[in-house]
Amino acid sequence: MTAGAPGPFVPDREHELEWMLRLVGRMHFERIRAEMAARGLDDVSHPRLLFLLLDQPDRTFTSQKELADFLGVRSASVAVSLKRMESHGLLHRIPDEQDSRRNRIVLTDKGRERILGCIAAFKELDIGMFRDFSDKEREQLTLYYRRIIQNLVDMGANPPFAVPHRQEESD
Repeated sequence: MTAGAPGPFVPDREHELEWMLRLVGRMHFERIRAEMAARGLDDVSHPRLLFLLLDQPDRTFTSQKELADFLGVRSASVAVSLKRMESHGLLHRIPDEQDSRRNRIVLTDKGRERILGCIAAFKELDIGMFRDFSDKEREQLTLYYRRIIQNLVDMGANPPFAVPHRQEESD
């Protein structure tokens, strides 16, 4: 580091929690990105499209707009992503028999294989992140995250997908 160059940002005690939350998010994102790149998915701009197609293979989206709305992204972004993923052999479009203007979007075997590889890697990442946590600590952290999510919803944020609610166990 050269003289006078700023060092890494180190927060004061008052802002440490917020800084750590951002740090964890950034580090997690970088690991996810590395795992996707290792599986040939680094140039997929909206990988959630592939995960959605794997998770809901029988659901037919009637338009790119419907797909974009479901994912919370712009329709133009979906169009570009679909074209790129199709050119990489990750999905293909099947013309709708009743409406030739529409296509059913389906994962190819290659797309399915890559996404399943990512899911396995993401599970390993999750296991590694929480490996030293007791069950009680994990439960406490889950409760904190639920409160943070609810606070964000109360402030107008929309979760990108439904947050599962677990039935409380009775003693």
